[in-house]
Amino acid sequence: MSLIRSRFVALSVVGVLLLEGAIAPAALGQGKKPPANIGAVLSYLYHFRPSYDECTSTAGTSMYGMVACTKTELAYQDARLNKAYKSLLAKLPPEKHAKLKSDENIWIQYRDTHCPKGPNDQDSPVGEYESCRLTKTAEQATFLEATLDDL
Repeated sequence: MSLIRSRFVALSVVGVLLLEGAIAPAALGQGKKPPANIGAVLSYLYHFRPSYDECTSTAGTSMYGMVACTKTELAYQDARLNKAYKSLLAKLPPEKHAKLKSDENIWIQYRDTHCPKGPNDQDSPVGEYESCRLTKTAEQATFLEATLDDL
């Protein structure tokens, strides 16, 4: 199993365990009460902004509203990922730059494989592509930030 896939599985398991109350949030270093629903778990794990949760609540059942919220949060998460990547690149010794760049290219291929667009560049169903990219991008940003913190 690849490192990226292993991380995703681990985060998914943690999310389920948080939902079921099997893991105390203090064990995750957060020291706060775990969220009560899957949307909150994703926000908790991937560091989605509160404004994203508010936007999706306001959008209600409007799929186009949800897509707009997701695109806005994706732009933020993409900037977060790029900032973490650049910070990591600046902190690593030059001999490790090629490895980091290679790892990020592999991640981009992984994301693009798991978040394919539908026929004629249309999302099928509406919003699935954006939602997938948002989750994958936030997951990677979280990973890079954690890696940076470990240096």
